Amino acid sequence: MKKKEKANGFTLIELLATIAIISILFFVAIPNITGLSDDIRKDNMLKDARKFVAQARYEVNKNYSIRNSNEYIFRLDNLNTGDFDKDETTGKIKDPDGGFYNTEKSYIKYTKYPKATYCIVLFGSKRKIVDPDTMDCVNEENLHNDDYVLDLTEEDKNNPNPTSIPTNPVNTPSGGNT
Repeated sequence: MKKKEKANGFTLIELLATIAIISILFFVAIPNITGLSDDIRKDNMLKDARKFVAQARYEVNKNYSIRNSNEYIFRLDNLNTGDFDKDETTGKIKDPDGGFYNTEKSYIKYTKYPKATYCIVLFGSKRKIVDPDTMDCVNEENLHNDDYVLDLTEEDKNNPNPTSIPTNPVNTPSGGNT
């Protein structure tokens, strides 16, 4: 009597079921991973904003004329940005989305009265940090909330130049970028 050899392998049904399960997992997991990376980019932009504010605070403490001003506006290019990732050829500060921060539209505002406060408007290549209600600067204590990180609008993209950045009553501090 001839012995039947047992076939090694999977049946067509088993293969189709496996492919179906993998496909379902793939279509569920990819949007979650994409959303996670988007959240990471928002968090990194908020961290950068906090670093810019910390550098402005340092400049205020270092410079007597700024500290005694009622209000002072810092442009990003007036701050020591040595801790930030920069493009080697242009020196522009990189943002988390792979582009650069717009140093023409971004600023940090120091206000002395009634208590010393700092707020920021920060424009990146794809996002901005602004107060969604007033479209003005975000107070330092709110720089942990990603509700203040908004996608750039078409108007933002088409108009890269500043529209209404406040000006300083005093001179720009010395030091600049290092």
